Amino acid sequence: MTGPHRSTGAALAWSLGAAAVPLIAGFGLTWAMVDDALRKQNITIGQAAVTSIDRVLDEVTGTSEALVPLLGQRCETVLPRLRAVVSENPWVRSASLLYKGKPYCHSVSGTTGAPAGPNRSVPGNLRASTLTLQHPENRVQDHGTLRSLHDDGTHGVEVLIDNRVLVDRLDLLSGSTDVAMNVNGMYLWDDGSLLRGELRQNPRYRAQTLSARYDYAMHSSVSAEDLVNLLTGKLTTVLGTLMMGSILSGGLCHWLLTRPRREL
Repeated sequence: MTGPHRSTGAALAWSLGAAAVPLIAGFGLTWAMVDDALRKQNITIGQAAVTSIDRVLDEVTGTSEALVPLLGQRCETVLPRLRAVVSENPWVRSASLLYKGKPYCHSVSGTTGAPAGPNRSVPGNLRASTLTLQHPENRVQDHGTLRSLHDDGTHGVEVLIDNRVLVDRLDLLSGSTDVAMNVNGMYLWDDGSLLRGELRQNPRYRAQTLSARYDYAMHSSVSAEDLVNLLTGKLTTVLGTLMMGSILSGGLCHWLLTRPRREL
């Protein structure tokens, strides 16, 4: 009596194990596909974000270069031209001409009373753009700015970009992915948040894309919720196939183990 009972129990155990193999393999394969898709998505979005922001900064650099010939001259003389150049660039909030790091001519407020400096000649080579993310000032509708500075140590041009310009571009590209522009440890997120600190997302689902022309990096990451949703969606799509494979595998194994055998 015990022999057949053990044989039936063993056959059932083997059949259940065979049925579980397609489910386990299918889940593992689906996880690998989701993992690869998320990493590729992060890289693709990060590269697209860098391309988009670089285009804005290219135009801002063009504005700065157009203002260089105005340096060293009296603000009253160059202010109309300063305002005209700024108005030509829709990304620029304002611009200033600097002498020894201090603005003496501002596109909005005009002259600040500071001297333009004794050097009336056009400066030589200004250093490459230095970028700084700045917190909002105590003004209504102020979302902070990205400061672009070109200077030679004495003369300089400062151009301010409203962060909303950058946020709109990041939000357009991000979709379900979280995207942040990192400038010297300050992060501008695609929801408009401006924070300093270290990222805490799982580094496996976070990508960093460096700009080749400007001093900033783009971080793109996927939240745990997005990961679960994508994995659930994939499993739902292939669940029917996996269940069918599981039933066939378990049934075939059970038939092979319990089929009648001829006595010799």
